Amino acid sequence: MAIAIEDQFFVPQINETRPCTIYLADLVHDHISKGPFIFPLNIGYVAAFTKKYFPDVDIQLFRYPIDLINAVKAKKPDIVGLGNYAWNLELNKSMTEFLKGSGNIVTVLGGPDFPLQNDVRQTYLRDRPGVDFYAVNMGEAGFLNVVSRFMEVDDPRDMKSRVMGNCAFLDAGKELVVGDDKMIVDLEDIPSPYLTGYMDDFFDCNLIPMIETNRGCPYRCSFCAWGNALKDKLSKFSLDRIKGEIDYIFARTRNTPIFEIADANFGIFPRDLEIAEYIKERTGKAYPRFIIMSTAKNSIDRVLKIADVLGDMNNATVTFQSFNQEALNNVNRKNIPLAKLEMAQKHFEEQGLRVFSELILGFPGETRQSHEESIKRLFEYGVGDIACYNLRLLGGTELKEPAYKEKHQLRSKFRLVDGSYGRYDSVEAIESEEMVLANSTMSEEDILYFRPIHWLIQFFWNKQYYKELMHFLMNNEVSPVDFIKAFLERRESAPEKVRSIIDDFHRDSREEWFDSHEELVEHYRRHFDSILKGSFGKLNFKYTYRVLLEAKSDFDRHAVSICRDLLEVDDDVLANIMRYLNCRFVDFSDEFKDRTVEFDYDILQWRRDAFKNPLQDYGRKVSYRFHLDPAHEAALKKYLEQFGQDDLNLTLRKMTEYVKINDLFYKVEKVGEAAPAAGVSAEQRSFNEHVPMDPKANKKPRWSDPLGLDS
Repeated sequence: MAIAIEDQFFVPQINETRPCTIYLADLVHDHISKGPFIFPLNIGYVAAFTKKYFPDVDIQLFRYPIDLINAVKAKKPDIVGLGNYAWNLELNKSMTEFLKGSGNIVTVLGGPDFPLQNDVRQTYLRDRPGVDFYAVNMGEAGFLNVVSRFMEVDDPRDMKSRVMGNCAFLDAGKELVVGDDKMIVDLEDIPSPYLTGYMDDFFDCNLIPMIETNRGCPYRCSFCAWGNALKDKLSKFSLDRIKGEIDYIFARTRNTPIFEIADANFGIFPRDLEIAEYIKERTGKAYPRFIIMSTAKNSIDRVLKIADVLGDMNNATVTFQSFNQEALNNVNRKNIPLAKLEMAQKHFEEQGLRVFSELILGFPGETRQSHEESIKRLFEYGVGDIACYNLRLLGGTELKEPAYKEKHQLRSKFRLVDGSYGRYDSVEAIESEEMVLANSTMSEEDILYFRPIHWLIQFFWNKQYYKELMHFLMNNEVSPVDFIKAFLERRESAPEKVRSIIDDFHRDSREEWFDSHEELVEHYRRHFDSILKGSFGKLNFKYTYRVLLEAKSDFDRHAVSICRDLLEVDDDVLANIMRYLNCRFVDFSDEFKDRTVEFDYDILQWRRDAFKNPLQDYGRKVSYRFHLDPAHEAALKKYLEQFGQDDLNLTLRKMTEYVKINDLFYKVEKVGEAAPAAGVSAEQRSFNEHVPMDPKANKKPRWSDPLGLDS
């Protein structure tokens, strides 16, 4: 039976097959965390594709390590395939050793974390003696070839007798053998994992359903592996299939409000607007409440239309990574023109949508000054969510290759991945991430300097806990970046709890690094029982909820003190802003409360007027009601159930990575003002989503522009 694969590549004709039990797993660490995890769609594709050509094989799918271990103990499989990604590399390594100790089991890895160069691939496989084969790029074809070869031979040890397409392995002499890398041209050759029922069992879990409407990426950014598998080409699943999967998922999802589209560039095809419209038509009262997606950067007009259709179910995304042209050139990245950003920002604001953008710190060519100016630039354009990341060296990317690292003097260190460690029967694993801490243009001190600044941008601005205060500062010509720097630099004058938290953050953010993965593992094995109880956490989230649960009032006092130093402002103005902020956010350490509070300034109207006038112009007595509607409260309870842990800090820091940001805040209504009709007021929709800038204002940057970024 032939498959539509490039260059006349065929599945070998097998006259007879024999019984074969296959276990497929995309494992996640669930020792201390319930998520957020997504459906293992990858192994669903592999299962459906394999079953299409070998219908008599027995295939079982797994997400959690202990389930796979118990299944192996109950019935030894012939072949085990494992999805190999950044979140489970060490878990897979340990699991393959367990599998080899359980009998003559053929082990296969597949996924993007595989080096590009053959000499590095050979070292990679030699370091993983429990791995028999690696399915290169499109895993469905490589894994099918493994099954075909298994059917050909009498003894599995003879499977490496000759080269195998779409696979890499070590021969008897530990030398690398790599087959031709072919693509499945027609994605319809891969049956739908949903419509064939392979995903059904996962609807009973709290996993997030995910679909793929196309594969590939036309861009080849050096820090990303997304474009590698299809060699810069794009392939599409049929529209009828996609609609069928959406219907199938929406009819069965009960345990999460979240849905994900896994495309690299949703919106790149004209039909993506039709898909968005179909999702909107099928949306029920409870599902989906939030959609995770990455939108196309060079199809802005279409992305704007998609955002209009989906409304507050998703964040509008306009990513940049950097505004430094040398840095962008060094990673083969090209940004959209700033004029398109301004157009998109204006449109999203008018629709009441919160705009997301991101910066990556660590590109060669970046400097301390240029990164700070890039952050300020996004504030100037009113971007509602400014995610600042450190540069991670991912397997299968150009940045990870030794030649690139040497050329740009990349110096990296390793840190523990939050929640990605565990003990599962006899299998133990600790995951790390390799991050750039220095390069040819930035020292380690330069990069670490931004660590607490990035945290407070996320806390104050992205998570909205101090957003009105940040807009008050900008309304008075003070950059939020300058405020955050002063907040950190003047910590000696802060309340004791504030000093303690900032000092602890500084210490943790500098002590989390190790020179090698092995050194990291050695350290955390000595503290394994402690981290298994949740003592370690992603620092931004861990410290955000430490503030909210332990020291919010002291942070407020320090923030007010810094404002007084930077501005001439009446205390009653700041007091009203801080009271308003504290009434808005949902305090998960207490019961949900419906309350009415009086203010001396009409802050809600100030927001609706896009902050274009001083808050002092809104001085009048006004009362606001802070409340949750039934659907909002039900969603919060579902989130708490989905991500609940014994430790409230751990629960909240995991939960808030994926929830809609407005779900973390009470709705606000002016007492005596009629509520707007549903779907009519962009102002009301935007209130809990983002803080709009003046859509009519063609604002020029308020701060210095030494890099000439306006040009």
